[in-house]
Amino acid sequence: MTDERGENLKKVGPSTPAAILGLDGSPQAGDKFYVFTDEKEAKRIAVKRQHLQREQRVRTQKHITLDEIGRRIAIGNFKEFNIILKGDVDGSVEALTESIQKLSNEEVHLNVIYKGVGAITESDILLASTCDAIVIGFNVKPVGKAKTLAEKEEIDVRTYSIIFDAINNIKDAIEGLLSPEVKEEGLGTAEILDDYTWIEALYMTVITISTVGFTEVHPTDDSTKLFITILIIFGILVFAFIASVFAEYWTHEKFYLKRSKRMIKKLKGHIIIFGYGKTGRETAKILSRYKKDLVVVETSDITSEERKKGIYFLTYDGDVSNERILLDAGIKEAQYLIATLPNDAENVFLVLSAKQLNPNVKIISRASHTGSESKLRFAGADQTVMVNRISGKHIAHLMLFPRLVNFLELLSDGSNDTPLLEEVTIRDVFSPTKTILDLNIRNKTGCNVIAYITPENKYIVNPGKNTFLSPNSKIIVIGTATQIEKVNALFSNGESKILGENS
Repeated sequence: MTDERGENLKKVGPSTPAAILGLDGSPQAGDKFYVFTDEKEAKRIAVKRQHLQREQRVRTQKHITLDEIGRRIAIGNFKEFNIILKGDVDGSVEALTESIQKLSNEEVHLNVIYKGVGAITESDILLASTCDAIVIGFNVKPVGKAKTLAEKEEIDVRTYSIIFDAINNIKDAIEGLLSPEVKEEGLGTAEILDDYTWIEALYMTVITISTVGFTEVHPTDDSTKLFITILIIFGILVFAFIASVFAEYWTHEKFYLKRSKRMIKKLKGHIIIFGYGKTGRETAKILSRYKKDLVVVETSDITSEERKKGIYFLTYDGDVSNERILLDAGIKEAQYLIATLPNDAENVFLVLSAKQLNPNVKIISRASHTGSESKLRFAGADQTVMVNRISGKHIAHLMLFPRLVNFLELLSDGSNDTPLLEEVTIRDVFSPTKTILDLNIRNKTGCNVIAYITPENKYIVNPGKNTFLSPNSKIIVIGTATQIEKVNALFSNGESKILGENS
């Protein structure tokens, strides 16, 4: 027991404030202190009093609220009204208790089953749940988990700061006049800038967003003008976003597809790559460096970055038996068809279909299995490529001739500052005594002739300057990309192609 300064006290006189530790609740006015010499006897009496107190509080009734009292009185089944009262000081609690008890009448008996000083606690809520009572707090509020427990147990908790408000509410409830409690919760605020009918609002919105700018329906103040300004900016942003999405879809889908088909119809001697997997991509990458006209056919859509590479892309549904996609790719005017599909059976079917539509097209097909090579050649493929076989040869050559392999890879790089190999067809020879020296390719283009191919496909490596030329023979030259362009311009009436496996 301590005083207001925290100093220990042995005794306390009348009207002397003191703090007592060790009590599990606030004593009531008039309670007596008993002193026992035997601790067991003190505990026995305390436990007995707690047991008697619990028996007095236990009830088996449905929970009640002030809103239900009037209804129960009207139907005649209400007789007792239990109240748990908590206050800030004992004097207020006693005064409120006396006033509440005076409200009892012949029909309703008001019973204050518990009163105390202090905040509303979980124990008060549990007691109210057991005794079917409401909790009234005067200048005190629920603390801790008491409020959550009250909501869970559906206990009516009322708090007041004026005694007369508490008394009047209880009196109105007894007389059946208490209105249900209305709780107001603010979710936001709104300001009416102007009063428009829905037709006027629609009209103003249309002329504002479209920036037509007819006269306003109503005169506008500063706040309305600010709102219209925000509406215009928002409308422009929304319109720009929608327009950009639509333009992107139209440009990259509809427009691109129509443009591709229209441009493909004008192509002649182009190359069709069927399948745009790893092999197809690498093939297209190298061919595009030589500025070849390429048409790529793939099942999935192609990204915008891929379309910027100057390659015409077409998509199909995965059915290679549909000849429509080959016709759209310009197979009848194509010079080469490169089949790089991962399935050999599909490549065989593709080769058959292509040869039927254009018997003169040259076909190079990928083969995954050794047994498929003969089937592809029988179907009409001019060349077959075993990817695994080429990879194995490349690895072995890298080990045996690393510098030579690096040099050959450098020749196929395709950039402007690296040497390239080119095969040029000589269609017309005006004299049977025409020689390589007469072509004067070194002085005219800067390229060197490293091989000569006779019409019978016989290779002459490093031919002499006096080697005679024949119609439809070919020469292989080496030079930079710029020099190769000069060679192609020199033989503009001829036909040239990139060296493939034979290089």
